[in-house]
Amino acid sequence: DTLQYDLEIAPNMDYCVYVEALSNGEQRASTSNRSCFTTLYPQVVDYAYNSRVTTIDDRTLEVELFQDPNGVGTTYALYRSEAGQSFQPITTLNQNTDPNLTYTDTDVDARNIIYTYKWVVFDGCGQELFETNTARNVVLKTSTDKNDLVNTLRWNRYEDWEEGVLEYEVYRKLGSEQDFTFLSIVPSEGEMIYEDDIEDFLEDEGQFCYKIVAVETENSFSFQSISESNISCATQEPLMWIPNTIVLNGNNDIFKPVAGFIDFESYEMEIFNKWGEKIFYSNNIEE
Repeated sequence: DTLQYDLEIAPNMDYCVYVEALSNGEQRASTSNRSCFTTLYPQVVDYAYNSRVTTIDDRTLEVELFQDPNGVGTTYALYRSEAGQSFQPITTLNQNTDPNLTYTDTDVDARNIIYTYKWVVFDGCGQELFETNTARNVVLKTSTDKNDLVNTLRWNRYEDWEEGVLEYEVYRKLGSEQDFTFLSIVPSEGEMIYEDDIEDFLEDEGQFCYKIVAVETENSFSFQSISESNISCATQEPLMWIPNTIVLNGNNDIFKPVAGFIDFESYEMEIFNKWGEKIFYSNNIEE
């Protein structure tokens, strides 16, 4: 009653088949025609590596996949987990001839939330092959301490490069500067914290902006990626020390305020006596 048979095959092979009908009696068997075919199967990729996720701005993250360009018809589904929740699909991209495939995620809060990404790889027939390693962004937070004149930076570890993080680089720019300058290196094994002593910058306006750059240990594909954090700024409160006593002809016989983290170009000081009469005026902090 069955005129069908499922034949187990291997991909990329040549096959020829025929059917033989056997008699219940003494009659000779009857054979069908021969049918030949080739089990062509799309070439599959050998690798796909989630090489990095990096911050573009507060609302944008870029996810980069290092792909095998030799597969045929490969597609990649990108999944995202927000703050440790379950993974959800966000897009599907087709393979191209470039070694790197990138996706720009503009539905994020890169200053406050850690996002984790992974790629699921499908062959040319739509069958799932494997999942890549995960990758998550670096979120930087800064705080100030006006008593110790220190800015404290804290951030999460980058995950999940093949050989891990080589080091974290700290960059800083002052409020009046356009470009970041390298500040220090933080080892990958220690605590993700850095304290910046800013006492030498009392004559600046008090705004300090930072970013962290995670550097990958060279992977088995013989390259290193980097991942940049969000930019986090700390503003020191203006400081003003004013003497409440002077001794004429003594060691402290000059009435002069000492200020920090203010706009000295807009500085003014007026002194009035107890009758409301202005007895001194200056717009020079050194006077």
